[in-house]
Amino acid sequence: MNRYSTVPGYTTVSKQFEGSVYSQLLNGYQIKFTVNGDFYHNGTTTGGGEVSIKVTEFFTINFSISNASSFYKYYYEEGVITTQS
Repeated sequence: MNRYSTVPGYTTVSKQFEGSVYSQLLNGYQIKFTVNGDFYHNGTTTGGGEVSIKVTEFFTINFSISNASSFYKYYYEEGVITTQS
């Protein structure tokens, strides 16, 4: 999660993310998610990994940064992603 487009249709700029991504597999075709954290200029994002879950289970992935030059923006989003059933 180190790419963040500030204006749709324009070149993306590199930003680093520090925060958490929470997700729950609601059923075979819906995932509920929450992204909560901060974006910073420059630096290095670490965290993430491979996750295996069963239906109705949830997980949290945490990300941290190092060598960030300055705060850019707080970010929060939640929703449900639906694929074809």
